[in-house]
Amino acid sequence: MCKILVFGLISIVLLLRNVDAFSLVRRTSLRLSDSPSDYDSEDLVVEQKSVTVDVKEEDALLRDVLKKELLLMASVTARGECATRDERILVEDMVTQLEAMNPTNDPVDKCEGEWNLGYSSTYLWRSSPFFMSIRSWLGDVALTGFDIHSKATTAGKVEKVRQIIKGDELINEVDIVAGLLPGVPFALQGTVVTSADIEKVSPETWNLKVKTTNVRSNDIDIPISMGVGDIYSSIIGSVPISVVKTFYIDDEMRIFRDSDDNFFVFVRA
Repeated sequence: MCKILVFGLISIVLLLRNVDAFSLVRRTSLRLSDSPSDYDSEDLVVEQKSVTVDVKEEDALLRDVLKKELLLMASVTARGECATRDERILVEDMVTQLEAMNPTNDPVDKCEGEWNLGYSSTYLWRSSPFFMSIRSWLGDVALTGFDIHSKATTAGKVEKVRQIIKGDELINEVDIVAGLLPGVPFALQGTVVTSADIEKVSPETWNLKVKTTNVRSNDIDIPISMGVGDIYSSIIGSVPISVVKTFYIDDEMRIFRDSDDNFFVFVRA
């Protein structure tokens, strides 16, 4: 497997083991939040989005048009990686419209099968429960780590991203190609596979608990496997829960959002 990816995964695991350092950061952020505010926290009302079901027959045609336009935008923007600000706004509007016209009751019950990632409003690899769990545990500190991880792996390329959902398990696979050294015309390929347990909370909501992450590669005969869930349990006593909400699904397309409201558009394989 590519060295960048291997070192990235190992560094993240070492990061997770260094609890004291992150505890200090988190305690500092808590102290900062204790400063006086111009309003009471009770005055803040967070609107919780819930799934809607559109049974209007006349909306079926509009849904198909929106899906085609969305997939076209996904294609011309490399799944969102090359999207301009205006293109991102346009796709966000399409996704919001589709979510408002979701044709399916209990979306999370209809997610079984194999899906390929078509568009992401954030880093493609953040669809993995591995990174979701880090976000859930470390809070906003994780966002800085994600940016650093992205910059450190710019020599690599994320290819196909798949999700396989069966019963109460989700398997996320990310195919990656990375060059050994800048200017060297050789590349290594591999797949990062992460599994997670699924708990249904509501018609649109899952709680995910990461279990394992491993790296598959034919280029380097060094198997890498991590019991991520066990690592969390030994360090903090439990596995962080990652909340995923599916607001749109039909026979062909599935759209879910993570805790940061990033959305991921998957197309059935």
